[in-house]
Amino acid sequence: MRAFTCPVCRHLVTFESTECLHCGTALAFDWAAREPAPLTAACANRELIACNGASAGDALCPACRLTRTRPADDDAAGLAQFAAAEAAKRRLVFELLELGLPVQGYRERDGGLAFEFLSSTVEPVTTGHADGVVTLDLAEADAVSREQRRTELDEPYRTLLGHMRHEIGHYYQPILAPEGSDALERCRALLGDERENYAAAMERH
Repeated sequence: MRAFTCPVCRHLVTFESTECLHCGTALAFDWAAREPAPLTAACANRELIACNGASAGDALCPACRLTRTRPADDDAAGLAQFAAAEAAKRRLVFELLELGLPVQGYRERDGGLAFEFLSSTVEPVTTGHADGVVTLDLAEADAVSREQRRTELDEPYRTLLGHMRHEIGHYYQPILAPEGSDALERCRALLGDERENYAAAMERH
């Protein structure tokens, strides 16, 4: 993550800042410039989940536009988890753009990137990726639940952002390393062959 400064007073601000603590300027993250800017058009999720993105001709900012399913407005617990998930997703989207990767959402093309944030307290949820859709169980936003799961699976770490980075890799693999390409063979040699039996791989793990 880069260091950012207030566009007015040039004091340091964070990626998540909605206000400069030095001069009091209200801020929004300009996704086109990938820099904080004075607030002009706020994302519709600013009040709901403290999204600091600037909207660009739409009620939602470019990062929030990638979310296809979220908790209902009357689900207080779900919205708190949703806020944490969206904060992690904003960092992910920033990283993707910094890497120069194409970020095309489901509203822009068939099979485009979409996120579904679902709660396993309502129905069973499997975190994963399929056909451009990244699904995340919002229970992962609960630190206690996440730590229990991390311990059960003997993982060195387990984070919301880590989940999204993993699943987004499945989305980009056919884009960057299409079937039959040398890039895909190098990918499989480095990261493992996704054609192997998943249950058997988990058992080995």
